[in-house]
Amino acid sequence: MTLPPTPPHVIQPNGTRYIDVIEINYSEALPYSTATISYYNITLVNTDLTWNYTIKSNNSLNLSYVWNSTEVIDGTYRIKVEAVDSNGLKSQDYSTEFTIDNVVIYVLEIVTFGMEWVKINWTTY
Repeated sequence: MTLPPTPPHVIQPNGTRYIDVIEINYSEALPYSTATISYYNITLVNTDLTWNYTIKSNNSLNLSYVWNSTEVIDGTYRIKVEAVDSNGLKSQDYSTEFTIDNVVIYVLEIVTFGMEWVKINWTTY
C-alpha cells in the first residue's frame, strides 16, 4: 500500500496583518516508505479554502518563499502548502487566516495662514 507523505506544517504567515512582502515558511513533509519528496506548491486560498492565486508552483525542496502580496487584492486569506512525492501523491496544510492590507492611506491636512500662503501637512499610513 502506498500512502501520501505527511503534510508540511505552515508556520508563517500566522494570523496577522501583512503589507507588501510576506515570508512563507513551512516544515518539511516526510515521505512514505521509499518515496521522496519531489517539490512543494504554494497557493493563496480564500477563507473557505477555495483557490485564489498560485503563488509558486514547484518551489523545489525549499521550505520558505518570499512573496510580494501586492499581486492580489486586499482581503483575508490562507496559504496552502502542498507536498508532492516521487509517486505523485500529495498532502497539504493551511496557514491560519491572515489579512493582506496593501492600501496606502494618505491624509491631507490643509492649514491656511492668511491670504498669501497655505500650509499642507501630508501623512501616509
